[in-house]
Amino acid sequence: MQQDVKYVYDVEGLQKRAEMQANANGIMIQTGFRGANQMPKLGVEIETTLSTAWKRQGFRASGMDEKPTGNACKVRTNLIVICHSDRKHTQSGQAGGQGPFQLDRKETMAALEDFPAIPKYFESALHERYLLYRQENGCSHPLWPWGDAIIVLTSVAQEDVDKKIKMYKTRSLPSTARTVEEIENIGFLQLKPGNAVFIRIVEGERDRGLDGNPEADDLQGWVTDEGVLQQSGILGGGGVMERMDALSQEMLGPVEQRSESPPSAANKYTGGIALERELHRLNSRPSNRQGARCYSLGYTVERPRGVVHPAKNMQQDVMEPGGESIRSRLLNVTTEYGGLAMRLAPQDRINLLEQYGLQRKVPPMGHRNNRLFWTGLQANVSRPVLSGNSDELKQDLGRAGDAHPDNHDQIGSFTQILVLSKTPAEYTPAYFFLIEFGLFTVMEYGTTIAFSGLRLHSRIPSIAPSSVQQIPSDIYSIVAVLYQTSMLANIQDCRVPLCTHPTAGTLTLPPEAWKASLQGRRQESTMFQDGHTLGGERHPEYMLTLLSGLINYATSFDPEYNIHFDPTEFANITNITRRRTGETIHIDASCVNAPETAATVTNWNALIRQQRLLLGGPNSIDGVLPSRAPMDESKPSEAAEVPKTSLNLRSSKETKGKDKRKLLLHVFIKDRISADGKLIMAVNDTEAQASSYTEGASSSRMTLRDRSRNSSRGRNTGEEYQSDADNDGEPEITGKQPGAIHIAGNAPILRLLNKTTLEEELRKVKGELSSNARSRSTYVLPNAGHVASLSATLIAFSHQDPRGVPGVQVATQMPNIWANLVKTEKRLQAISITDRILKHALIVGTWKAWVFLEVDCREDCQSALHKRQRNWLTDLSRKIYDHQTHRMLHTLELNSKVLLRGFDRELTAKIKPTTTIRLGSDAEDHTINLVLDTLGEWMGYPRKGGKASLWKQQGAMLDVLVSLTGNSHLFFLEETWVAFKNPKSAIFLRKPVRKIPESTWTLLEDKLREKLDKEGKAVVMDHIEELGRLFSPYIGQLEMMHQGARNKEA
Repeated sequence: MQQDVKYVYDVEGLQKRAEMQANANGIMIQTGFRGANQMPKLGVEIETTLSTAWKRQGFRASGMDEKPTGNACKVRTNLIVICHSDRKHTQSGQAGGQGPFQLDRKETMAALEDFPAIPKYFESALHERYLLYRQENGCSHPLWPWGDAIIVLTSVAQEDVDKKIKMYKTRSLPSTARTVEEIENIGFLQLKPGNAVFIRIVEGERDRGLDGNPEADDLQGWVTDEGVLQQSGILGGGGVMERMDALSQEMLGPVEQRSESPPSAANKYTGGIALERELHRLNSRPSNRQGARCYSLGYTVERPRGVVHPAKNMQQDVMEPGGESIRSRLLNVTTEYGGLAMRLAPQDRINLLEQYGLQRKVPPMGHRNNRLFWTGLQANVSRPVLSGNSDELKQDLGRAGDAHPDNHDQIGSFTQILVLSKTPAEYTPAYFFLIEFGLFTVMEYGTTIAFSGLRLHSRIPSIAPSSVQQIPSDIYSIVAVLYQTSMLANIQDCRVPLCTHPTAGTLTLPPEAWKASLQGRRQESTMFQDGHTLGGERHPEYMLTLLSGLINYATSFDPEYNIHFDPTEFANITNITRRRTGETIHIDASCVNAPETAATVTNWNALIRQQRLLLGGPNSIDGVLPSRAPMDESKPSEAAEVPKTSLNLRSSKETKGKDKRKLLLHVFIKDRISADGKLIMAVNDTEAQASSYTEGASSSRMTLRDRSRNSSRGRNTGEEYQSDADNDGEPEITGKQPGAIHIAGNAPILRLLNKTTLEEELRKVKGELSSNARSRSTYVLPNAGHVASLSATLIAFSHQDPRGVPGVQVATQMPNIWANLVKTEKRLQAISITDRILKHALIVGTWKAWVFLEVDCREDCQSALHKRQRNWLTDLSRKIYDHQTHRMLHTLELNSKVLLRGFDRELTAKIKPTTTIRLGSDAEDHTINLVLDTLGEWMGYPRKGGKASLWKQQGAMLDVLVSLTGNSHLFFLEETWVAFKNPKSAIFLRKPVRKIPESTWTLLEDKLREKLDKEGKAVVMDHIEELGRLFSPYIGQLEMMHQGARNKEA
């Protein structure tokens, strides 16, 4: 009985099958020619390669026309038949191609056992071409023993690369798809856990890559989960999954405390999830520019200055024990688990990443499993969406919720995504897409996805069942993204702030520290103060590395000796202990020799050139990578522009030397009425020395003590004045110093010290004051009742002696004074003498109110905080200070009668919840501003901007005039009144600035002093003194008359 045996490779090309049809005399191999009647129906055609090694053993492929290609023979057939060359086949087989070949059974079986397994060629509906290595069919990729490998066939010809990138930009995602099958039907191929994606370079679209070398394939990404890590033996018994489970629940927090919206001032920083509440407690705006719920938790780079430091969300919290925060556990667990997934990559690749990081001084982050792969961690918090509303993901994640590349990632590195939350039952999972490869993966809990962030990628969110009308507030999705930033991978080209000093500022390690030759409190986030939150036990060793660079930089300026500091020896001999426990930290810093360094540099440069070729084609090897931004977001390249002159202005904090001017607090005008009814204004200084009162024929002398050159407008208000793009106006600047304030020589306010102006004003005043000062008819008093009540109160306040008056008593008067200032200004009429005197009183009253609030109260607040002295503002200052430094999440309510003992008005004020870290002088400065804002609110003097806060500019301007003249006589001039009404127009000729910078007042005094010297100081001062003598008797008489009218009404 004859029996035929058939050995074939099926349509997958990977699995051997046998069918017995043989007889006792031999093995008959059934051929499978096209058109053969007896050809078995085994599926579509496949393509395979017979290696040179098998040809040398005497085997050949038969069944169709043989087409040698290089060292291989390609055969297209349904059946693959191996024949030994020294066997004779039958005449029927030779003639018709349909007869059998006779082979020895043993030889045939051996040939089929050792025949190389072949990948399947596949072309998707998205026009992507692949080779599929399926392990279940006996075909394993030599670089990926952990599962299936998907080879993307790629041509790097420039025209092909440009064409592909245009196609990627317009490739749409199946946002409405709910199942894997729906996504696959569109053309995307699923990348399952354990699978990897490689790129194989081919000659063109007809090249199927079957003769390519698998060892030369370039790894582009892979997917893992807990099962893959366990099967590979990488995930041991360290309990990382238990820690991840606990972390997931901790980040979400109690169900009853969650809400659909992130924490904000509107909801008193409650709701969201526990991770968000912790970050909002640390910073008022913890999210980054990508999206409203994207939070950076690694190192960050300030561009364009290139300053590298821990992200603001990782600043040290003085109220939190080290390593006990959610953010710290998130950092450690993600880098530990992500580092395990990195072990699946080829060892030479990940070793190169680590060696390059060591040589380039890349800072460590998180767990030791992060072998310098990543310097950034971003937590993306989002919520599932309702059916048909997939665009809602962008509300949470912004740009991160749409198709995008991460252009700041380091080329050659692997970004890794970790899914940290479980998908609710009946909800579809989220899907992650590698758009440029036409691949997707299911984002289940514990899944990690490694890929190049420079390529276009995106995700579609989890979708609720169609029956759900509103997503429950407790359902969330949390994804962590680990990445390597290009500037941090080249940290030697950046500026690294090491620590801050209360007075010396930030000590920074400059890029020059790494060069072979050198040419000669709100606290910032720095490496020494905050880096341990990221670096862990490796932090001290890394800090010593940075210190060695700083020392070499410092010693390089020695003119006599060339001193070189070896960082490895420094690290090995340094004794390091923990401050809290005294535990010794051992460091074993190994030296990197020159050959290893050269080899690493060579290998790294080769890798980068390869990646640039794959990403952008030949033109990008030494040029710029092509843009992968979606079409609607792509912007045409613009020619570089010359930077505009910076209009950022120095705040008063930055002024030095003569600019640090201190207002003398005890300059005032003391009023008294002489026996003949004349107002006597004497001067009292800090030593209680009154200037002489000289009385001439019907005149008196009114003066203020002259101030020293080092006087000032007052203390720093804590505000920084900057001019940006949305300013209403631009300050006048000089051509020599960009951003400097410039006051023109013909500014209106300078005319106050012009000799001619003063002489004309004196002639005019003498004509107006020709009447008898004692005659009631001299003072035109329409509506005498209400005018008298205003002027009497205002004039009395303007000229009272403040010495010995408790601050709280002055504060009690301030609301009434403010009301009188406003009413008087509204009711002023051009009524000659009365008009001038009331304007004078209004100007002096405004100046004295400014001195009290902006100088006296500030000094009392500083004394309460800095010197721990008890005064009337101590309780209020300490209350607000504690609220700021403890970062309370509730609104602080303040009561005036409780906190200002002796203040007769019961008013309330509220301080918003505190989320920003404020320490040292930063906390005190911020507290002082809040105290002054509160006092201004209670006393009716608004400080927070707008027209109502004009008094602040007026007071500072008037203080300059008082400091120059030593008196208030210039306040009688109509020119002064015009300047008082609009200080900005009086100082700046052209379009005025939106907000007058603090430095303006120092410059204004210098300009006025120059004007005074130019006009002749003695002559000008004589004119000013004469102006005061002319008005002095009328002031006293008018006050007496107004007070009398007021008493009659009472």
